[in-house]
Amino acid sequence: MNIRETELKILDLLWESGPLPANRIYKTLEETIGWKRSTTYTVLQKCIEKGFMEREDPGFICIPLVERTEVQEAKISDLISGFFNNSKITFIRS
Repeated sequence: MNIRETELKILDLLWESGPLPANRIYKTLEETIGWKRSTTYTVLQKCIEKGFMEREDPGFICIPLVERTEVQEAKISDLISGFFNNSKITFIRS
C-alpha cells in the first residue's frame, strides 16, 4: 500500500472523528500542523484517487474506505520487506 505520511494525517483524523466535511479537515490541520488550504485539498484528492477515502456530496464529506489496522499491516509488511529481506524471523530477532 503506497500511503504517504501526509495521507496518514488525514486518515488519522477521519479514524478518530468519523466522516468529516473537507473544510473541517482543513481547519483542524491548519490549527494543528499549519497546513494551507491548498495542501489539504491536494492531499484529500490524492486520498480519493488512491481509494483511501471517498467524497460524498453535498458538503464534500470525507469518508475513510480503509481501516487503521489494514494500513498498519501494510506498513509493517513494507518495513519487513524493505529492511529484513521479507523475513519475519529476522525482523523479530532484531
